[in-house]
Amino acid sequence: MRKLSESPVCLNCASQLQGAYCHVCGQQNLPPEETMGELLHELWDSLLNVNGKFFSSLLPLLTRPGFLTREYFLGRRARYYNPLRLYLSSSFIYFLLFFSISDIGSELNANVNNTPESEAAASADSTSNKLHIQFGDENVDVTSFASIAAYDSTQALLPESERHNLLMRYMVRKGIRLYIEQKEQPAELARKLIGGFLQTLPNVIFFILPFFALILKGLYFRRHYYYIQHLVFSLHAFSFFFVLFSLRVVLKEIAPDANWLAVLPAILMGYTYLAMKHFYGQSWMKTAAKYFLLLMGFAILLGTGVIAGLALALIQM
Repeated sequence: MRKLSESPVCLNCASQLQGAYCHVCGQQNLPPEETMGELLHELWDSLLNVNGKFFSSLLPLLTRPGFLTREYFLGRRARYYNPLRLYLSSSFIYFLLFFSISDIGSELNANVNNTPESEAAASADSTSNKLHIQFGDENVDVTSFASIAAYDSTQALLPESERHNLLMRYMVRKGIRLYIEQKEQPAELARKLIGGFLQTLPNVIFFILPFFALILKGLYFRRHYYYIQHLVFSLHAFSFFFVLFSLRVVLKEIAPDANWLAVLPAILMGYTYLAMKHFYGQSWMKTAAKYFLLLMGFAILLGTGVIAGLALALIQM
């Protein structure tokens, strides 16, 4: 614990002090000089709140879907971690674990050809020396074009309705250029692309979150909830996702042969459904109907986010 300052007045607002904290602005009476260790401790304290609120919020977050959101809007906030801080802390921990101890390279090798059809993706077949750009139902082997000009000529011969849209054309042209530059290593090129996408993933998820809350606002527009209530619900739901995926990273290190990813979708779907039921309080049938509409909206958001992330990764390559 840091030694308190001997100043009789608050260094922030100059009010007369009556204890360790200023009764006017709330700043602790600490000396202005601090060591690197104290600075790092303060960073950790602000991130995870070492008074225990972060960890004490984990148990209800994991075991009682919708409980933290309901408690927050009942005014019982002091005992739990702030929803935004909970989201930032859990996402920070997940990406720290993912990029530091997770074997990204092996996972890309395992998954590079298993991208969902609804997502935009680039994949490489190292045995056939091919690189594919996929966008929805469109799947283009960029190795079949000798140059960007050859691709443009092929597109010009097609009817207007069958030509690629602007984003797809950009991605294919970029893929052709990158393939020509690294012609002997298409699989490595695909891993670089997906690796670049993973670097943008935190921003993609942060972009999705407020729109996720907006979908909830539309689903419950007759219930007269404020948007902030849906946003806090979304922050808690996404925090659960990050905590669960953090556990998956750790468990995969402990038992690498176990297929931990297989059970996650069922857990996530069940948790979100129960959270909606407990927080919004509608019947099981109404909640189920709105839940499936939410899934559809989330799929569109996720697809848009993946496309944007891959496009950004292409631009940065």
